[in-house]
This record gives sequence, structure tokens and C-alpha cells, in this order.
Amino acid sequence: MVAVAAYTDASIESTYIEPVHATHTISFQETVARASLSVVRVLITTGANRASATGFFIRDGLIVTANHAVEDYDEIIVTVNVIGISVPAKVVATDEENDLALLEVPMSAPYLSLGDSDNLQMGDLVFTVGHPLGLVDSLAVGYVSTIRRDTSAGKDFLQLYMAANPGNSGGPVIDESGRVVGVLARVILAKPMGHTGYSLAVKSSKVKDLLDKYNAPKPN
Repeated sequence: MVAVAAYTDASIESTYIEPVHATHTISFQETVARASLSVVRVLITTGANRASATGFFIRDGLIVTANHAVEDYDEIIVTVNVIGISVPAKVVATDEENDLALLEVPMSAPYLSLGDSDNLQMGDLVFTVGHPLGLVDSLAVGYVSTIRRDTSAGKDFLQLYMAANPGNSGGPVIDESGRVVGVLARVILAKPMGHTGYSLAVKSSKVKDLLDKYNAPKPN
């Protein structure tokens, strides 16, 4: 069983992680370190089976992750590695078509901001911090390979050249300024060789759409 710590307001300070502006210069390592404060491990239990994914805080008490990782569950536990606290989570909004889900947790943490995914170009540098294959806080760096558009389904997504692995799903795709421009949805594996180096990500504009839907007034 996963030990779930009792949450107190003193557990961790909620801080908006301000993106890096053109007038400021910080190292890539510092950008990664700042972003990693918002990344969490998502442990999903279904019956006797366990699986893990990645998520990230987008505001106080609200986490973005991949819908396919949490669509069938008995229990979801989120671990904030920066302080080593685990808390229960519940799904409060989903976008099945774009493989996104919002989780609500009884705590605050540093959170990331959304970037403009519509302005991404081939060759843009991106990175992710996540929990592939059960590892903790693992960095993967890559590039935008192309913007794939499925005109028949009326949607588009990012194709990345990035060594993400199972467990990275739901993790943030972050640009050089520290803004989230996508969410990892699927890793493309080639059997028996293993990883192909390509991953697919949902554009951050879809995350904004889901947040807007979540914030919309509920009908009486």
C-alpha cells in the first residue's frame, strides 16, 4: 500500500512559476529545476493492478494528466516528489478525444503556466520531466518534429522527437521559457527494438479548453 501523508497547509507553499521573459536570462538547468517543482507521479490502482503516469499542477489543487491513464480506476494517489507527500486524487473533468484529464487534490504546490502551442515550429526545443518506467524526476529533451493534423477527426497534435517512455504519459511538454506547450499522450514503441524516439503530445490549447469547460458555470 502507498502511505498517504496527512495534508496540512504547511506542507508546501503554493507559488506561480513565472515563465522566463526575454529580459531575463537563466540557465536551461534552472528552467528544468523550476518546472520540476510542479511535476507529480500519478499512481493508479485498479483491482490488483497498478500503473503509473505523470501529471503537473496547473493551479492550486488541480493537476493535468492523461485521460487514458486514469479512465478506469479504484484509487488514484498523487505523489509530490519535491516534498515526498502522497495524497488521494479524484477525476473532476475529462476530454477523452484529446486524452486529457483534470485531477483534484487536497493540497497546493508550485504550478506551471500554459504557453502558445499554436506558434510552435518544427525544430523548437522542448523538454519534459516525468516518471518513466517507475523512475523519479527523469528529464527528457527533444524537438518538435512536426504538427500533425487529422482533418477527418478535426484535431491536431504535436509529434516530438523525444525519448519519452511508458510512465511519461500526462507529463508536461515545456518550452525554453518554462511554459507548457503540450501534454504527453502516447509513446511510439517499435517491437522488439523498443523506443523509436517519437512521442505524441496534445497541444496546450486543448488544456486551456478543458480548463475553461471546468470553470464554466454548472447548470442548476
